[in-house]
Amino acid sequence: MARPSELVLLEGILANVFDNIAILTSILVKDASAKLWIILSAISMFVFLSNEHIAANFASFSIVKFSIVSNEVQHFEIANILRHWGVTFVANLIGGGFLIGLPYAYLNKNEETYVD
Repeated sequence: MARPSELVLLEGILANVFDNIAILTSILVKDASAKLWIILSAISMFVFLSNEHIAANFASFSIVKFSIVSNEVQHFEIANILRHWGVTFVANLIGGGFLIGLPYAYLNKNEETYVD
């Protein structure tokens, strides 16, 4: 909770890049063993680096907030929680939407797209 916003932003971007690598691997790689190893590697990097991810933050912050230790956690105020969630949301948008999603959409665009 005491991490600066810049660090939360960087960790959130990396977290979403690793998540998207795992998701794209499950879609694009045909061999089951290669798929398993790449997905496990991406998830291991995510966990090892203890990256920030908005879904994980919602769950962990909620568990702490409704437990008896919530008053003992430093910097656990609603304003700091909202800051953390907001920065992590923007980081996930940058990592998944802009760094992975836009290039992937651009590289896979079809010149002959028809709308019925």
